[in-house]
Amino acid sequence: MINWTSSFSVLHEEIDEQHRSLILIMQKLGNCLISKDLDFTVVLDILTELDEYVRVHFSYEEQLMDKYDYPELLAHRMQHDGLRQKLDNINIFDVEDFGAFANDTLNYLVNW
Repeated sequence: MINWTSSFSVLHEEIDEQHRSLILIMQKLGNCLISKDLDFTVVLDILTELDEYVRVHFSYEEQLMDKYDYPELLAHRMQHDGLRQKLDNINIFDVEDFGAFANDTLNYLVNW
């Protein structure tokens, strides 16, 4: 299971707190895999939380990077866009195996 460590810190309190929230979402997904508590409602709730996180955090982070002329803004935005696109392409009603879906999603997030 992934846990927050100081190595994840970007030395900005609000961004770090938002990144901790992503780790909590990932932990929630991992815990559901471990407990095998995966059904439509559980997965939908986690995906909804992840989608809200992405919408709010990415917007905030990109605005902050733009404000301070962060030199890697375009590359970072492309990383964000990859996850945005992945989430946009999910149709929860097409998922047949919630365990496999949750596992794939968690692996994607860990490697992302």
